[in-house]
Amino acid sequence: MYEEENFHTLNNVENALIAHHVLQRDKDYIVKDEVIQLVEATTGRVILNKRYPDTLHRAVEIKEGLKPAPLTTIFNSITMQNFLRQYKTLCGMTGTAATSAAEFESAYGLAVDVIGPNTPSIRTDLEDAFFIERDAYINAVLEQIRHCYSRKQPVLVGTRTVAESEMFSALLTDINIPHHVLNAKNDAEEAEIIALAGTIGRVTISTNMAGRGVDIRLGGCFPKENTGVAELGGLFILSTGINKSERIDNQLRGRAGRQGDPGSSKFFVWLGDEEISGRMTPLEKVKAELGNTKNASSVRKIQRTMEGEAAGARYSLNRFSAIVEEQRRGITVQRTQILKGELYLGFLEKANPDKFQQLIHTAGIAGVKRAEQQLTLHYINKHWAEYLGELESVRDGIHFRSLSSGSVSSVLGGNSAVLDEYTKIAINLRDEMLENIKKDVIEKMETLPITRDGIDMNENGLQGGTTTWTYAIDESAMQFNSLQAITKNIKNFFSGENGILTKHYRRKLAKKSNATSNASHS
Repeated sequence: MYEEENFHTLNNVENALIAHHVLQRDKDYIVKDEVIQLVEATTGRVILNKRYPDTLHRAVEIKEGLKPAPLTTIFNSITMQNFLRQYKTLCGMTGTAATSAAEFESAYGLAVDVIGPNTPSIRTDLEDAFFIERDAYINAVLEQIRHCYSRKQPVLVGTRTVAESEMFSALLTDINIPHHVLNAKNDAEEAEIIALAGTIGRVTISTNMAGRGVDIRLGGCFPKENTGVAELGGLFILSTGINKSERIDNQLRGRAGRQGDPGSSKFFVWLGDEEISGRMTPLEKVKAELGNTKNASSVRKIQRTMEGEAAGARYSLNRFSAIVEEQRRGITVQRTQILKGELYLGFLEKANPDKFQQLIHTAGIAGVKRAEQQLTLHYINKHWAEYLGELESVRDGIHFRSLSSGSVSSVLGGNSAVLDEYTKIAINLRDEMLENIKKDVIEKMETLPITRDGIDMNENGLQGGTTTWTYAIDESAMQFNSLQAITKNIKNFFSGENGILTKHYRRKLAKKSNATSNASHS
């Protein structure tokens, strides 16, 4: 399975496993109008015109019982970090940069300067509340919302997924609290929902508020209500859990207390959450729920660990992508020179001088050069796209291969042996790509009709793409953690609390117990 010639099979297996055991409907994507639409984790918005890479996207479509869309071709690929590095001057502004200052420094060489607010913040950030039992957690969230609603204080409930927002919406409907929901399924209504979120008695449920950089004005569109809402304590921010990044939490908190307005925030955390549960002992959970300051802060320590893992994954991805980026720059320079007529490679002239001279007599030197230019550009596009597809399969296969040694730490840590192997394969595939470009250009020049205008590409079936998409390159820890998630989920499927094998052996134990009991009665 892990041999180079089987990377495609390995890639298909991995994508099928990720589709079924990692990606979750109404969290990572939604199904709307019979189409898979990706949800941006940090903003909760649908990402327009964006897809998973082909094989993974098709696996998700099949999982959801949808008609698979036609396979597409990846014509070019670049990570966000390398894309941003194309700018001569790189800078940015955000209200939450300070918490990621170290990564901005390591990734981009940029220092973070903090500019104080125009008006000091008077928002009150209340202590986190922790719950071991899920029912107690849900009841506490609903009770806090009920309390705010009874006082007519506007409340914004921040949830982490579409499914979670819909769950709390249903619960509020059950207890007759009117509310409005903002998530990926109705983000077209975002402006109106946010404009009214600070009005008296308003309850708003939203997925992540990161990237929605607007003020929620107290009183909303009714300035006369501003004083009344302020006297009630301003906007109350209620989060239904901590996110994987403190930055995202701060962006949610920052919806309240804008421009010196009053406001408050509180995070309600269920300790059975899969991101937290496996990282705390039962004793730590009990102490956290009791309000033990040390153990409460340990949950935030877990959050910082998750942030570190994500940063490590981005660092590792950057090491892998640097190899592709070097090839991308090289092929882009060559392609641009050919496009501008600054580079003539003379493939046919070197490979078949007799045919070259024959074509000069019929099409002229300009026609022959034009034909080679057309064909070279076409096959650079074609074979570069194939090269990217091959490399994607190789990279995914190398990440997945780490399971054969029982650990993904070698990949997460940027293990040199894994990186060296990837580099070797990438260079071999590049050499093969360049040879295939030359071979195809020569073959077509020897067989296709060439005139003084070059080659009629459309007539000879050599068209390029007609529709362009962007697609998601996973720069998060998921591409590495998915390996652990897959094995954990499959292990639970067989040997978890309700796993197939667990149930099987419980039945055997019950039969044995019954047999023993019957024998003793006899």
